[in-house]
Amino acid sequence: ELEGAAARAAHFAVLGSERFRPGPWTANNTALLTAAGRAVTVMDDDVEWIGAHHPEGTPGVALDSSPDPTDLLLFPDTDRLRSAVKPFPVNVAQEAHPLLGLAPGAPELSGDAVEGGTVDLEGMGLDLQTRILRGDPCRVGVVSTNYWGDPGMRSPHYFLLLEGSARARLVEAADEYREALSARQLLRAPRRLTLSGASFHVAGGESYDLRFPVPPFPPHFPYQDAVFGELLHLTAPAVLRAHLPFALHHRPPEPRSFSPDAPWTGAGEWSVGEVLRLFIPEAGRGDGTEVGEGGLQRLSQLLRELAADPPEVFFERVRSRRELQLTRHMALLDRKLQRHGGTPTWWAEDVERALEVLEDGVSDARRLRPTHLPREAGDGVLDWVPPVQELLGRQAELLAVWPELFRAAIRLGDRREGDWLRSLEP
Repeated sequence: ELEGAAARAAHFAVLGSERFRPGPWTANNTALLTAAGRAVTVMDDDVEWIGAHHPEGTPGVALDSSPDPTDLLLFPDTDRLRSAVKPFPVNVAQEAHPLLGLAPGAPELSGDAVEGGTVDLEGMGLDLQTRILRGDPCRVGVVSTNYWGDPGMRSPHYFLLLEGSARARLVEAADEYREALSARQLLRAPRRLTLSGASFHVAGGESYDLRFPVPPFPPHFPYQDAVFGELLHLTAPAVLRAHLPFALHHRPPEPRSFSPDAPWTGAGEWSVGEVLRLFIPEAGRGDGTEVGEGGLQRLSQLLRELAADPPEVFFERVRSRRELQLTRHMALLDRKLQRHGGTPTWWAEDVERALEVLEDGVSDARRLRPTHLPREAGDGVLDWVPPVQELLGRQAELLAVWPELFRAAIRLGDRREGDWLRSLEP
């Protein structure tokens, strides 16, 4: 059925660009198109169906608006992690699919229905309250499992930002703090089944309700699951994410560890794939609210403009937004230091080193160069710009025709296997 731009975009979605290294997200796009019209569970090939509950978990349901509705618990080694979480076998699809399509007030999500627990509204912000009260079609569109074991992160810098009991556990003793930052052994999970209105999205083991359109994953580079989360929030702001009250085991083929300097050197790292993320907020309305599915086309047009900019203009547009991003992060780290009085010293020293790295990122134009560039990209200050512009142009084309691809995938599925849309019960 596809030709021209749609055919090129389909090729890009499921195979990527020849200029850049293949990424895992082409497989996610293949799954979204193959299962369009149904519910689907997508798993990374290094994730095991072995669950782990939060050690302080409680029964019930929570509605949450915080940027990250999960807890991060770090451990200095695998044995202590396993002892704390007590792993168990789990059927992810069986747990996740019954939640897809449910609204926050559904009987299945009441306190009585979840093993005698309660409905916790303490973390529900005004945005989610407003959507529910005015009758927006809030429903669970994605079910996430999060992970335990190897975190899959590029650096442990994020751990410096922890608060509450998670921070207290991490910084309690200097030796265990260093071990935990390097060991890559943690649990990331909510304390109970949590419905989130935020864009937070960690891929690895998640289920999607594909009776309704979802955006594509950018095909290349690490950490594009976060970009997908922001695209979904832009195009379908009423969609909720259900975070199951357990995590799945992430076990890469080879054990890994972070380097001792990773907590601060990782502060200024960013990849080609994150350039797109800088501009997603600009596809919203002027007042900063979401725009529904129209946001996908607005973002596509913005990316086309970026791809057509002269290299110097593009460089400055990226530099100004990246500088603002880094400056805000520096302010956040400063507030952390003040809040905790610069203690303990082993944590504060890492934060201060990270601030130095971020200051270099703001003042040195060479630090703007992202990672994961094609091999042929030169070393000059502007040499990274043309391949990134080319990639943004391809992404603009994909976003523009993705709704057409999604509808075509549903029609193709209907012809092969009957009318999924009428018969589906997630």
